Formats: sequence, structure tokens, C-alpha cells
Amino acid sequence: EGQSSENQSVELAMQYLQDVEKELPEKDFADFLIIIEEFKSNRLSTQAVVQRVKKILTSQPPKLIKGFNMFLPAEHHIETQRFSVALDLVKKIRDRYETSDPADVLTTFVNVLGQFQRDDISLEQTRTKVKALFAQDSDLLQDFEEFLPGASDDNADPSDSHTSASPSKGAAKPTA
Repeated sequence: EGQSSENQSVELAMQYLQDVEKELPEKDFADFLIIIEEFKSNRLSTQAVVQRVKKILTSQPPKLIKGFNMFLPAEHHIETQRFSVALDLVKKIRDRYETSDPADVLTTFVNVLGQFQRDDISLEQTRTKVKALFAQDSDLLQDFEEFLPGASDDNADPSDSHTSASPSKGAAKPTA
């Protein structure tokens, strides 16, 4: 039974890596593999891995973070805070359209966010739909862009960058 469980874990890890490889740009995937390799060789703590992987996955579909969490102890799970931040924006939208018909704009916005959360649409499709929705509201559009995943990447900690050579895509896959 232990062998079967271990085989299932390896299969889950391999499937997850395939999903990550499909979603991430090549450089980000190479960085992801480096992080996993450094962890496996005990050069990174679990906390350091979580911090670095979170930076890579923040602008990706939520399913990648959820998948990564399957391999982490509960106390190290990465929380997605996209919707808690969005609540402030929702309040601003509701306040803005209070005297008109807020249901249309607000309902459409919440539906678009829900589609993205369920991975029904990509980040770019989400951005396009919200741009159309807020075409006349540049401040709401700006607030939306600021809360999007990856919006603060310009402020990333330079000490987290890697200068080592990137492995090929087939190298160093975790075995859970």
C-alpha cells in the first residue's frame, strides 16, 4: 500500500509539472525547476521555496497555486488574496454606480472574476473584459490593473533572482 501511495504521489507531481510547463513562460518554468532542485538538495527551506514559487505563480491561473499547495504542509500553503483585494474595488464600483443601475456593472465584474477564479478564462481574457466594462472609468480600470496578479513585479526583491544557468525543461523534476 505504501508503494502504491508513493507511485500516486509521483504521478501527481509529474502531472503537476506538466501543467506548470504548459502555463509558464520558458524562463519562469526554468526558474521553477531551479527552485525545486535547490529544495531537493537542501539549499532552500520550505519557506524560501514558497516565497519564490509564489512570485512565479502569482500572475498564473489559480489552479497552479492550488496544485502546488498539494505538496506543501498546511502551514505553508500559499493563499490567493486576489478576491480580498477585489472586495475594495467592488465597493468602489458599487459606490460609483449607486445612483444608476449598479447591478449590471457590478454583476458583470463579479461574474468575470468568478470565471477567472474557476479557470474558465485566462488572465488576458479577464483583463480584456474588464477594460471593456470600465472603458469610461479610467480610475476603476487603473485600480483593477493594480490588483491584478503580477502588478507589483517591478518591486520584486533582487536578492531572489538566480544567476545560475537554467536547466532544460526535462531536467530535475520533483518526486513529491
